[in-house]
Amino acid sequence: MYGVVAFLQAVPGSEAEVEQILNTLVDETRKNEPGATNFKLFRHRKAGDTFVLMEEYESAAAFESHGASAHVQSAFERLQPMLGPNSGIHSLDILK
Repeated sequence: MYGVVAFLQAVPGSEAEVEQILNTLVDETRKNEPGATNFKLFRHRKAGDTFVLMEEYESAAAFESHGASAHVQSAFERLQPMLGPNSGIHSLDILK
């Protein structure tokens, strides 16, 4: 299995719009991608401008398909100008 943790820091004033885009991304992923076995959105309790996506895929191919999907491309095109410098996406191998 393949995992991803994405830390997305919204620039000041864009938190609500970032959250809306990410909620739509989660909904579309859950609805359209059977290879995405777990896809959750969190908001940091102390740093309210930081969102975390925790994702699990049945394979690296399922993750690559996710990244190439229209809903992901659209979401990140919209998000790009609203993300701060502490944003990052980390790919992981799930051990257990």
